Amino acid sequence: MDIYQQDNEIHQSVLMADLNSKYPDFLTSLAKGVVGACPIIGPMLAEIIGMIVPNQRVARINTFLQTLEMRVRVAEEYLVRVRQHLKTSEGIDLLEEGMTQATHAVSKERQQHLAHLLGTSLTAEKLRYEESKKMFWLLHELTDPELIWLNYYSQPLALNSNFHAELTEIHPEILKPAVRTMDSSNDELDRNALQDSYKRTLQGLGLIENGNNLNLKISHLGTMLIRYISSNKNTAT
Repeated sequence: MDIYQQDNEIHQSVLMADLNSKYPDFLTSLAKGVVGACPIIGPMLAEIIGMIVPNQRVARINTFLQTLEMRVRVAEEYLVRVRQHLKTSEGIDLLEEGMTQATHAVSKERQQHLAHLLGTSLTAEKLRYEESKKMFWLLHELTDPELIWLNYYSQPLALNSNFHAELTEIHPEILKPAVRTMDSSNDELDRNALQDSYKRTLQGLGLIENGNNLNLKISHLGTMLIRYISSNKNTAT
């Protein structure tokens, strides 16, 4: 019996009995769902969930945790680190922050960003609590279009760039340059105003900055955030 199967059987029997007696039906159902959907990390998180999850948006939590499960199960070493970090108040706080934000995350993409951020934090050899909290705060401050713009600037701007062309094709309403002339429609002017606002927000948070010829480029802080929220399996060490 490997370490994952052993943990699953032991924690599932103990924690599910405890949850049935302590928590409302919705939490019991949630815990069962998490243990079933996430056999590796579900059991160790079930008890914590009962203390911090509100009675709403359960589907978002499940999506978030399933993504976290995929991030953690890559290597046994990651699971060992998660166990260690979740024994600390800092690790619990990061888990609570991620789950709290996940309950308000409307898009699947944001749920994935949050899960990757938490996974990067908890699978690191050393828990960088303050750094991780800053990344959570930055993510919370950004709208989904602003995250798309940050990703857009994550690669150097260049003529005939396939990266930027493909991203613009996926999100034309956000990334396609807006036309601002005297003859522009109100919709086009609105889009232009929003694009300017997105960029000002990213600059104000220090995530993008002026580069050569005053072209905007991603800053080192912006690169850090991209690294934390991406699906890259490398840990932040």
